[in-house]
Amino acid sequence: MAPAAPAPAHPARSALIVEVSEADRVVGEFRTPWDEAATLGVPAHVSVLVPFLPPDTIDPSARTRLAGVFAGFTRFDATFTETGWFGDRTLWLAPEPADTFRKLTTALVDAFPHCVPYGGRHDDVVPHLTVAHDAGREEMEQVQQQVRGSLPIRTTVSGVSLWSGTDEPGSWRRVTTFRLG
Repeated sequence: MAPAAPAPAHPARSALIVEVSEADRVVGEFRTPWDEAATLGVPAHVSVLVPFLPPDTIDPSARTRLAGVFAGFTRFDATFTETGWFGDRTLWLAPEPADTFRKLTTALVDAFPHCVPYGGRHDDVVPHLTVAHDAGREEMEQVQQQVRGSLPIRTTVSGVSLWSGTDEPGSWRRVTTFRLG
């Protein structure tokens, strides 16, 4: 019997996100050095369900289930008018209506109950667009002032994108986008 193949050094993962390209002009320069997701190649976004399934298990049945979940939502406008903080470590933008993002997450968890938002690390899911984290608080407060001067950011949410990749820089790619409604 042949020995089992070693586990990959950087296993593939997936995520369901709402891309917010309109935010890149405001936060892109800050995300690049201070947001790991940007380093991986993920654009400015609001996470809907992270982590999702291992990419090699997202079969036609899972895609059909995803399409069914998103068919139950209509496109909506979102506005980012405020910044927020998670402790002293993460600066983010708050989307309104936050409740619609929460409902998307809840519907996905109902359809995929073994997928727990943020791996269960947080008691509450707070919809947000990360600007910077793990930089010095003083530096991030300066970023906050610059970002606030460029708000509001408006977008129309018409779909949720499935992304996948590893921990290797630049490895994440959009797999597909599921349209709402």
